[in-house]
Amino acid sequence: GASSLMDRASLADDEAAALGVPLHALRVALFISSGVLTAAAVILAGPIGFVGLICPHVVRLAAGPRHAGVILGSLCAGPALVIGADSLVKALDLASGRLPIGVITPLIGAPVLLTMLRRRPPGAW
Repeated sequence: GASSLMDRASLADDEAAALGVPLHALRVALFISSGVLTAAAVILAGPIGFVGLICPHVVRLAAGPRHAGVILGSLCAGPALVIGADSLVKALDLASGRLPIGVITPLIGAPVLLTMLRRRPPGAW
């Protein structure tokens, strides 16, 4: 499937091409599909920062480098982060009105990102 192609494409270009990976076509397809899916998510939910940045990296640390596990884990971790941030917004229930969820996700995501950057050994995924 696509995840095994992505695993092989993560090798050096020469190695991936030797394994029969159509690198140019795969990169174009992934670029277009990720753009369309991102646009659809932003249209439906609005701009929610750090979800697409943090979740795949945290999942990759837990699941390892295989794309199948990262994709499936991110499909669960992203909504879990958004639901958790929304629950936090509802729990705060400020008298001045409801905070946008896009204010909470960077407050969660920035410390996680900084922690990951500090603890990441050279050569890690």
